[in-house]
Amino acid sequence: MSTRSYKDAVEHLNSLQSNAAALEAARASSRLTEFAIPEMLEYLGRIGYTPKDLNALNVIHITGTKGKGSTSAFTDSILRHTLPNATIGATELH
Repeated sequence: MSTRSYKDAVEHLNSLQSNAAALEAARASSRLTEFAIPEMLEYLGRIGYTPKDLNALNVIHITGTKGKGSTSAFTDSILRHTLPNATIGATELH
């Protein structure tokens, strides 16, 4: 019988991912939580936007390292079936 735990499995899987160390470092960094919101507000201001402007947008922003294409396709399909007469923009990955 194996003595490996769930935690062991997750650690092993994370060791296979090229960005696992970067993600762990970002999570451990206080800078991420301390400066992220103020920096984003500053960047918005530089381009002439406010958070209220963003609230007026109907956007689905899909992020992550894997699965964006299938998630985008799935979301696009749901929207097109749910709102057949709506104008749905491009579902492109950048």
